[in-house]
Amino acid sequence: VYKRQAINRIQYSKAPSLRNLPFASMLNAYMGYSLIRSELTKAIDYSNIMESAHSILRVADSDLKTFETRFDSMARHVRKIGIDTKYTAVEIAGAVKYLSMAGMNIETINKSIRPITNLALIGDNDVSYIADLATNIMAGYDIHNDSMDSVADIISSTISRSNVNIVEMAESYKMAAGYLRMAGVDFTESSAAIGLLGNMGLKGTLAGTSLRALSTRFAKPTKEAQEVLDRLGIRFTEMRDIEGVQVEKLRPIADVQAIFGKIGGNAAMMFLKNYDKLRELTSYNRGSQGVSSELALVKQNTTKGLWAQVTSQLTEGFMQAYEVLEPSIRTVLRTFL
Repeated sequence: VYKRQAINRIQYSKAPSLRNLPFASMLNAYMGYSLIRSELTKAIDYSNIMESAHSILRVADSDLKTFETRFDSMARHVRKIGIDTKYTAVEIAGAVKYLSMAGMNIETINKSIRPITNLALIGDNDVSYIADLATNIMAGYDIHNDSMDSVADIISSTISRSNVNIVEMAESYKMAAGYLRMAGVDFTESSAAIGLLGNMGLKGTLAGTSLRALSTRFAKPTKEAQEVLDRLGIRFTEMRDIEGVQVEKLRPIADVQAIFGKIGGNAAMMFLKNYDKLRELTSYNRGSQGVSSELALVKQNTTKGLWAQVTSQLTEGFMQAYEVLEPSIRTVLRTFL
């Protein structure tokens, strides 16, 4: 009988309600407080970073009458990117600050911030860090600030077809960009060269040092290198008959070693051995318009990317509320001073 009564009590008893659990109200209040505190912190950080960018841009702006209108338009664009991607408006604002410190104006930042965000999305990198690297590459190669879109496409084309990432490419360009530009090497081809060297295991500083050695030997060859160049008639190929057609054939590797030395010669031999691949990758880079946007869109539509967009919309709501309340908050805080 007692056993049956115990079974009935278990069978017909109600599941405990969450509201009746100990400290349930306290837990709910703490979760709400944590959410508000987190989102409020983001809103304050965004306001602080954009105020810094505002100060930098205003100093160098050529049309102060329309500055505030143009800056507000850029800020809305930044917020829109924060909603559309996995990055928050705070992170995008950090990239804007880097670009303003690099000497870009409002219009150029407006054109550049989305390509930079696409690069960061493709490599899952910090967007501010990518902004810093991208501007360094462009400065080293003396590429105009308005060309960020094209640069992002070329870099995206390279990293999607070779075993390198943007961080490694930036490191390579840090060592060789100026030398390659002075040697007349097109950016699409130099990017392809870095990608090809990455496939062979030469990455980052090693690739950059090798390309720098190649460039300097072209500009100022050693006595031994000049003798080889004279013997070759300043050509690195010889003619060979294939089915009645004269085509170019690579000279012995010893000539390459003599001209470019041990460091540059290593890279040169890789280029000679993989000449067709270098041409192919360069061709892809020259036709890479829109590649960065396509690759970034793929990352945005993953589960992680979509979830980040949902949370970004929540953050945007808090930021809009903070903008309305910020003047009152400042007034209250001044009363404590």
